[in-house]
Amino acid sequence: MIIAGGYGTRLYPLTLNRPKSLLPFLDRPLIEYQMDIAREAGCERIFAATGHLGADIRAYAHSSSIDVHLIEEEEPLDTGGAVALALRSTRLQPPVLVFNGDIVCDLAPRSLVATHERTTGWLTIVAAEVLDALH
Repeated sequence: MIIAGGYGTRLYPLTLNRPKSLLPFLDRPLIEYQMDIAREAGCERIFAATGHLGADIRAYAHSSSIDVHLIEEEEPLDTGGAVALALRSTRLQPPVLVFNGDIVCDLAPRSLVATHERTTGWLTIVAAEVLDALH
């Protein structure tokens, strides 16, 4: 599941007319990097929770023949609400990978899934240290 519904306020004015997950990074929309990770992890289906400018993500998915199922928020639900809505509306069964639609990272998805399964935890979170989050 890719969370792609935020306003991207920290990226204004770039996100006034384009969803942050469709902003280009190295000539590709950010959401494509998340989809690559999901495929590499062995995901059977890819869902995108959309909100702000969701019609643009729908149009992008349809025009590029990307196999992604859209879950559209009627009102902003924040990250936790978007995940809850997606889980309720799709009846997904674990394990479920959730990605922010505006992040590019170096991640070994199969290793992440294997680690999660080995530790038998309910939730596994990947985080990165940020030296100075205020700047």
